[in-house]
Amino acid sequence: MENHIQKKPGWIFLFWLLFATTLMQAAYAAATTKPVIPPTQVDNAATIAKPTTPSNDDDIKRLKVFVDSGIAYIKQYGEKKAYDEFNNPKGKFRQGGLYFFVYDDKGNCLAHGSTISRVGKNFYTELDKYGTPVIRLIIELAKAQPQGGFFSYYWPDPDTRNVQIKTSYIKAINDHVSIGSGVYKAIDMPQSQISIKLEEVKAFINEGIEYYREHGAQAAYKEFSNPNGAFRRGNMYLFVMNYKGIMIADGADPKENGEDFYNTVDEFGTPFVQLFTQIAKEGGGSVSYYWPEPSSKKTKLKVSYVTPLDKDTFIGSGFYGD
Repeated sequence: MENHIQKKPGWIFLFWLLFATTLMQAAYAAATTKPVIPPTQVDNAATIAKPTTPSNDDDIKRLKVFVDSGIAYIKQYGEKKAYDEFNNPKGKFRQGGLYFFVYDDKGNCLAHGSTISRVGKNFYTELDKYGTPVIRLIIELAKAQPQGGFFSYYWPDPDTRNVQIKTSYIKAINDHVSIGSGVYKAIDMPQSQISIKLEEVKAFINEGIEYYREHGAQAAYKEFSNPNGAFRRGNMYLFVMNYKGIMIADGADPKENGEDFYNTVDEFGTPFVQLFTQIAKEGGGSVSYYWPEPSSKKTKLKVSYVTPLDKDTFIGSGFYGD
């Protein structure tokens, strides 16, 4: 017994020595081995990275299909039954924020899926919150692109009543009537700031008009086109075009002077230069569209204001509103 007790410390020492060695080997392996992300974590990371809002392509496809379905319904059941269905806030053509609006070429509302009280009234001169002549542009767009076209403006969301950016798809039903529907996007810039920006743009344009009158056309065009001149202020610059869409002075990129932009469209297909010409011919107003910001090159919503400069040209400027 005494001998056994005397040997016990030797066995204990060997046990702890082996245990300590095992721990050191495990620690070393952990420190030198790259961590492996379990498949479930990878899947979760991929899910989080996916966009949570539809892309512009998704919106374009959805609006085209929706509007075409309305036109097909008109052809099948006739205008009266179709318009009654379009006006029904609980009908088959009210899908969340999507609904139909129908106007004739005089600006009379024939159907409206969000606000039935508009039906039977004339809205030809109606402007959005920031001066875009919405109904006039619906009419002009249907004439310019009877097979369908897009444009953007500011309009109350039917569910929240908050003014948001709305991009609508417009298509001619016949030579005198057009139908449309649109999707909403929240405004990143405070509405009060948008109003201030628009007034700044108008004042900026007036400065350009005064310079044009004082120094003459050629001197003005040269100064407007100078990216380091008096009329380039951050992302705000002047542009002058004729009514055929030819760029005469471009404060963002003078290399574009002389180019034809009449058929230029934004990423939704909005023919904004054609809309410029129509608005300028009628005295001026604002047009919203998506365009690359000069500094970041990122495509953003732009609100431009255009007004006649002389009988052959118009002048404009704008700001990025989201």
